[in-house]
Amino acid sequence: ELAFDVVSGPEVGEDAAWKLVVPPPRHNKLADFRVAILPTIPWLPVDDEITAAVDNLAEELGKAGAQVNAIQPDGFGDLRRHHELYCRFLSVWSSVRLSESQKQHLAENMRKSDEFGEFYAQGLLASASEYLIWHMEREELRHAYRGFFIEWDVLLAPNNIVGPFPHVNAPWPERWLDVNGTKVQYGLQNVYAAVATLCGQPATSFPVSLNKSGLPIGLQAIGPYLEDKTTIRFAELIEAEFGGFHPPPGY
Repeated sequence: ELAFDVVSGPEVGEDAAWKLVVPPPRHNKLADFRVAILPTIPWLPVDDEITAAVDNLAEELGKAGAQVNAIQPDGFGDLRRHHELYCRFLSVWSSVRLSESQKQHLAENMRKSDEFGEFYAQGLLASASEYLIWHMEREELRHAYRGFFIEWDVLLAPNNIVGPFPHVNAPWPERWLDVNGTKVQYGLQNVYAAVATLCGQPATSFPVSLNKSGLPIGLQAIGPYLEDKTTIRFAELIEAEFGGFHPPPGY
């Protein structure tokens, strides 16, 4: 929270006209929080230990007096359309300095990479009109979040589909993850991160337990726009109530 106060605020030049006043945390006791649990994404494979960690924390929060329910913003559906939009935006933002020939070449490779490769390719080759249409679609999602956080304080979700794994040097199309013994596309790691970042929602990641390998399992609390201190305080209270980071064996 201290670090957030230090780094947040207007850019140099903008500070002549405005100041940032971030709201305080909505609550200071776990029992006062209204905690939404992001429902399972039907098409997304997730490590069983992570799913169990979500279920266990939801149960413990209920015992602590918090209001807990599995629910998400209206219109989010199975989150496939949400993630397709994220893939397009990610390509637009990350390719602004590439030449047209570089974009064409990269788009061809992305189409071969995974099931969302086509949407990364669309972002690489997008026109200004397409970008504005996608921006409008994103604003609809942001509107849904605003309505959602009238009734709820945080949205709890995994922050990845797997636990920590060895660094991978292979080219992107040759990268795979092991999820419950099944080979899964590497890029699917972006899905849970996108639930917060596409719409610019604050999110605080925090450790909840260790997996069978002795490595941390992390979850994230997603909050209302500009209410970063609510998700930070929620994670702080989780740590105080249930224990926070524990170094893996040998560290």
